[in-house]
Amino acid sequence: MIKGAEMIVGTLKNTYAFPILPEQSVDDYKSKIELFLKRAPKGSILIADLFGGTTSNVAAALSKQYDVLAVSGLDMAMLIAATELREEYEGNELIEKLIEKSKENCKNIGKMLREASLRNHDNKN
Repeated sequence: MIKGAEMIVGTLKNTYAFPILPEQSVDDYKSKIELFLKRAPKGSILIADLFGGTTSNVAAALSKQYDVLAVSGLDMAMLIAATELREEYEGNELIEKLIEKSKENCKNIGKMLREASLRNHDNKN
């Protein structure tokens, strides 16, 4: 996902992925991230994909131990938004802006196309 986002906006600085592997235990996964967090800047963001899944549960646990923020709902738009928003915001305000931006990105494309088609039809008449 990082490489895909970089194709759109260029290099994502200070952005790292921690995929959990099928053969990896939760403790091993958590330890891998902890090693990184020990040298990460305060206020770093842990973005998990699915709320209630292993990655978000680990992010939640680590956010209690380290000065990091945790949010779920990862998709490419959120990843790009996080990179842009962290230049302007921090802390819980950053997370709230990130969630707001992510909600704006969810669209009912079929409905939008139907409405646009109806508007075009009405404008022609």
